[in-house]
Amino acid sequence: MYNYEFASVKMGKPLGNLLNEHRQLIRSYGKKGYRYVGYYPTEINEQGVIEKVDLIFEFVDNTSSRFSKQAQRLAEKAESEKTKL
Repeated sequence: MYNYEFASVKMGKPLGNLLNEHRQLIRSYGKKGYRYVGYYPTEINEQGVIEKVDLIFEFVDNTSSRFSKQAQRLAEKAESEKTKL
């Protein structure tokens, strides 16, 4: 099962100061096991300039996925059949 987290980032001036907030957020979420997967504009001004985005982070939760439980059972079955030989 995939879990998603969203972090809002204000874009600032296009040619203004160097923005580093996004880098810090990506590193912070990465340390928690999340993977950066993209962004979505959440505020666009009347000139069409993106002013705010949501950074999207993904985390795979193997403990609650029915597919991972099924894969675990299949692996255990294959292992038990291998030991029988």
